[in-house]
Amino acid sequence: MIVNDERLTADTMKEDIPWEQYGITQVFTAYDTEDGKECINNHPIDIMLCDIEMPGENGLALLRWVRENKKDIECVFLTCHAKFSYAQEAIGLGCQDYILIPAKYEDIGETILKVVNRLKEKREASRYHEYGKYMLKEQIKQDQEEKNIPEKTAGIITQSIMKNITNCE
Repeated sequence: MIVNDERLTADTMKEDIPWEQYGITQVFTAYDTEDGKECINNHPIDIMLCDIEMPGENGLALLRWVRENKKDIECVFLTCHAKFSYAQEAIGLGCQDYILIPAKYEDIGETILKVVNRLKEKREASRYHEYGKYMLKEQIKQDQEEKNIPEKTAGIITQSIMKNITNCE
């Protein structure tokens, strides 16, 4: 999703950047933070390419709202504002990158590709983690059946292992 109060900029980026080349299949545009929130609530958004300075709430406020609402969205700020305080807050909110404009579309694309690859790695690790938890539960269940371990003991063992797995993440 591209969030930028300059409609021409947002629309041109949507049309001119070869998104498919970077693994993006659908691009939405929003022209202020309220449009951005509505888009996020109505569509599956993975990456938000966002301006910082906009009328009303700024892009940092939108990212703050994303985090407060526990939306799993990666953010890249694209802005002409090189203020250190903006960059510092953006990093604190978990922004993936901060691109100063003017920027070439190729540079924006390379940044987006890095974020796409990070998302793929993160999702793959999550799938392996869930699969591992499932296999552990199945193994304990099988051991319990084979060795006639009381259900209460098996539950305590499972909880302890799951707690330690979660602490390792």
